[in-house]
Amino acid sequence: MTRNLSKKLMKIFAIIVLVISVLAGGAIAFLVTTIDQDTIKSKAIQLVRDKTNRELKINGEVSWTFFPWLGLKIQNISLSNPPDFKDSYFAEASEIDVNIKLLPLILGNIEIGHLNLKNFNLQLLKNNLDKSNWQDLLALGDATPITTTQNRKPTIENFIISDIAVDNGSILWQDQKTNKKIKISKLNLHCRNIDLNQPFDLSTSFHLDNLISSLNSEVTANTQVKLDIKNGLYEFKRLQLASKLKNKTATATFDLEGKVDIKLDLKKQLLLASALKLNIAKTSITGSLQGSNIIDNPTFSGNLTLNNTDAAELMTLLEINKYFKKGTTSSFKTTLSISANIVNFKTIEAHLNDTILQGNANYAITSNNTTFDLALNKLDYAVFADKPTKTPPATAPTTEPELIPRLTSKQTKSITTNDHSTKLNGHLKIGAIKYGKLQFTNFSTKIAANNGIIDCQKIGFDFYQGKAFGSANINTRSTTPNINLKLTLDNTSIQTMLKDLANYENFSGSLTLNTNITISNLTGNGSILINHGSYRGVDVPYEVRRAHAVLNIKQLPEKPQSPHTDFDKLTMNFRVNNGILSTNDFLVQAPDYKITGQGSANLKAKNLDLSLSAYSTHDENFFVPIKVTGALTDPSIRFDAVVMLQHAIKKVVNNVIQNQVEKHIKNLPQEINKILPLNKLFN
Repeated sequence: MTRNLSKKLMKIFAIIVLVISVLAGGAIAFLVTTIDQDTIKSKAIQLVRDKTNRELKINGEVSWTFFPWLGLKIQNISLSNPPDFKDSYFAEASEIDVNIKLLPLILGNIEIGHLNLKNFNLQLLKNNLDKSNWQDLLALGDATPITTTQNRKPTIENFIISDIAVDNGSILWQDQKTNKKIKISKLNLHCRNIDLNQPFDLSTSFHLDNLISSLNSEVTANTQVKLDIKNGLYEFKRLQLASKLKNKTATATFDLEGKVDIKLDLKKQLLLASALKLNIAKTSITGSLQGSNIIDNPTFSGNLTLNNTDAAELMTLLEINKYFKKGTTSSFKTTLSISANIVNFKTIEAHLNDTILQGNANYAITSNNTTFDLALNKLDYAVFADKPTKTPPATAPTTEPELIPRLTSKQTKSITTNDHSTKLNGHLKIGAIKYGKLQFTNFSTKIAANNGIIDCQKIGFDFYQGKAFGSANINTRSTTPNINLKLTLDNTSIQTMLKDLANYENFSGSLTLNTNITISNLTGNGSILINHGSYRGVDVPYEVRRAHAVLNIKQLPEKPQSPHTDFDKLTMNFRVNNGILSTNDFLVQAPDYKITGQGSANLKAKNLDLSLSAYSTHDENFFVPIKVTGALTDPSIRFDAVVMLQHAIKKVVNNVIQNQVEKHIKNLPQEINKILPLNKLFN
């Protein structure tokens, strides 16, 4: 867009200069016979109307000088838009001052001494029908040149300007369909000693405002220009650019410095931009660009290299949330090709510290669609975490990562302010992912994004000796992104996972997990299966045997040296509502005991509250109640003696009552027992 806009600006400016020059030349025919300003104005207005079908307004004075220069000064002049743009002007200036050598003009040559535009304002508009307010002028520029009174066609070879100056100008580019705006203000431009056969100097300064984002800048530029109009050769040597960039929401100002050499061959339609060097926000950019068929069907190819010593500085400038710690180094290399509708990054290699991204990407401009095939060697969450502002006390506990990662408010803001018209389709592979101490390997997914919906299908990765697969759907159209995750873990090692998650090793086994959960409000459901597990620290079978021996006044079993509970299978189904996980069918199965129960886990507070019952397979009428409370990764397990005693007393009382009733039933007449089978009352 910038390249096309620059090309159009140059052409429009050249046309405006030519029109002004012709106005000056056309004025000669009657300047020598009249000094009436109204006549001059009416002649000029009529000439513009005939040639452009636009309205020229001159609300100020017109003055002139004669030999050896024909000087013309026009104040308060404006040019209207075409009929489809009625609400505003196309160009205006508070003053146009031009002088032309008189004798060469009579001979059919235009030699301008200087052209000065004061308070020159240009508005480039595109309406809802994708029609621009400059198309008719471009067509005018391609038409047959205006002839002189001697019927000679002025050619570019005999069109010479010594000096051009624009003081306090502005240019507004606006797409009314998308409301995108870019404004150049405080524009000052100077070209001195212009000679079509020799290099001459050009300098400019302006203020650039991107009215969509908060990025703005002060820009100065200078170059040495060499023009060979006859052969269509244009050269800009040592084009130097300096700028101060600033976000309106940031206090820091970033210096930008750049250099490039540009060569244009319009006859062969070739462009070469070489020796590009750009420095900004601790970032160095180098590269080159070659263009072909640049007028009829432009295509470009080249290479670009970026080296950055502090990624946080660049993120602050671009107003992207500062995900990187200060001092994070990065680099980016690509070979690319650009056509009218496609930007193709043929190769990509990016480094962020020792993280490496490789692959390719393709951007279709018209459909705003990006396809990609990218691979990361690794991704460490710690690289993206903000550096703590204060060092925590030595006694403070180490912060554990969230069991289910949640976006920060800064990350949420960044995602929800994205342009939802962007479309993404591609594949992403990551060799290893590290979140705290948790590790994922061989991650892959297929990503499709459209209208603010990001769909990740065919998610797969290796996870602690097991496999994981699933899908995720992210809706970024609301203030808080809505993330839905469907995930299956198969044969995951619990012990190694819990060791990395919370430095906890008391629980082991092979985990199979199925879950469907909405991350934003922690709501969903799922199931858990743990095979061949063990819990170290408590021996549930021993505690059941010991309680049974105490209540039946028998010899206590031998206490184990290293208490642990082995089991064949642990299963449960669960529901999650606003971060509270609940289950009603907790079940542990083993050869000589089983555990049943129900309860909940608070995933936000990371604590447990379970009520369990342990049964011996040798006496299912006897159970030991167990309470599990406390931290999720290191719970407190205690046996509820009160409940167990209540159950024992109830059993004794029931036995006494049963014995007494059965004695009385035996003493009843046989006729009553035949009518009412009371002997079956307790069976």
